[in-house]
Amino acid sequence: MPVGKTICIFGQKGGAGKTTTVVNLAAALALSGKRTLLIDADQQGSATAMVSVLSQRYLFSFQDVILQRVPIERAIVQGCLHHLKVVPAPLNATLDDRMLVSRSDLPGHLRNALVPIKDNFEYILMDTPASDWSYFSHAAVASDYLLFILRADFMNLRFLSKSLDIIKTIKTRFNPQLKLAGIILTMYDSNDEACVWFLREALRHLQKWLFRPLISKDRAIVASALVEKPIVVSDYDGISARSFRFLADEFVERIG
Repeated sequence: MPVGKTICIFGQKGGAGKTTTVVNLAAALALSGKRTLLIDADQQGSATAMVSVLSQRYLFSFQDVILQRVPIERAIVQGCLHHLKVVPAPLNATLDDRMLVSRSDLPGHLRNALVPIKDNFEYILMDTPASDWSYFSHAAVASDYLLFILRADFMNLRFLSKSLDIIKTIKTRFNPQLKLAGIILTMYDSNDEACVWFLREALRHLQKWLFRPLISKDRAIVASALVEKPIVVSDYDGISARSFRFLADEFVERIG
């Protein structure tokens, strides 16, 4: 049985649809029969909510795993699909806990925690916060691949260079094996001239890294989150759901 691949999903600017993309990518992989683990490393817990985990009683979260309070096996709970398992977000993390995370030994810490369960999953996706360096750093150091989420507008393009510098630092100092899986463009609006310009520039400069499916602005995605379901579950044949399913297909092609 092949060892699962670990992917850190990163987007430095909030409001880019990062968590929506992570959740629907994980759900699309699970729907296709891939054994998938979604780790919610964002203390806001949006990914945890969107896969119907908040309605369950669970004892442990990502925080307990990263601070070595429990092995990761004890923190895994069932998601909204048979092949989708979840490590819930650190919703109740105290300030002391977060300071411990920032001071904890970075190289290999979370990577070692994942070793016992990597062969139970084909893909392990980690949703990381846009504004918390410590949580993101642990996830990136433990990952085989990094998937970058970029909102399709000019203002977010400014963050791309800085984000790539952060990735380069992680790769150089802590995880030389880390690979960039690619860049996903989100919140695209074909009626917005700025979005169209952005796409043209992105295709010119970043085409090697861009995933082909564009994730468009869609109120149905928001409505799906409100009922705590990925849109690939709540509206399987909808336009956005098809985009996420195509995204999952290309994702598997890219990283195997």
